[in-house]
Amino acid sequence: MLLQRANTGFCDGQYSFIAGHVEDEESFTAAIIREAFEEAGITVREEDLVPVHFMHRNSDDSVRVDMFFMTEKWEGVPVNREPEKCSDLSWFPMDSLPECTIPYIRRVVTYMLDKRFYSEEGWQALPALRLPASRGTASAEAASSTAKAASAEASPSKSAAPASAEASGSVGAS
Repeated sequence: MLLQRANTGFCDGQYSFIAGHVEDEESFTAAIIREAFEEAGITVREEDLVPVHFMHRNSDDSVRVDMFFMTEKWEGVPVNREPEKCSDLSWFPMDSLPECTIPYIRRVVTYMLDKRFYSEEGWQALPALRLPASRGTASAEAASSTAKAASAEASPSKSAAPASAEASGSVGAS
C-alpha cells in the first residue's frame, strides 16, 4: 500500500509508504503503529511488525535514520484519514511501482525484494582504505587479504518494506 503525498512540501505528488517522524520518548515500532492509524485508519500490533530495512539517509536538509517495517496483519479497512496530506491511497505490486514513487522509496523496495537489510543514501563514497606498511609478523599483503575477506563478509544482505518510521537529526528522535 502506498500513499500519494500532497500539500506537505516534501515530494508532493509522489508515492511513499505509511511513514512519519518518531516523536520524543517514542520507539520506531510505536511510531509506525501510531502513523498507520493516523494515516490509514488501521491498527497494527507490535508483535506483527517485521523490520525489513534500515537506511541512513543524508537528504538535502537533514540527516535521517529510517526504519522500514512490514506486516501482513492489521485490523480495520485502510482508508485515507489525512486527505489534506494524501491525495491517494492504493495498492501496487512491489515489482510494479508507479513512476511517481519517491526515488529512495523505490530503492528500498528493491532492497527489500533482494533481502538487503541496510543501505546508505546521499553520502559520498569513502576513499579506499590504505593499510600502513607491514609491522611485526603481518605483511601488507596478508593484511590486505584479510581486509578484503572482512569486507566481503560484512556485505549486508538486501531488503525493505511498506511502512517506515524515521528519526531526524542525529541518532536521536525528532
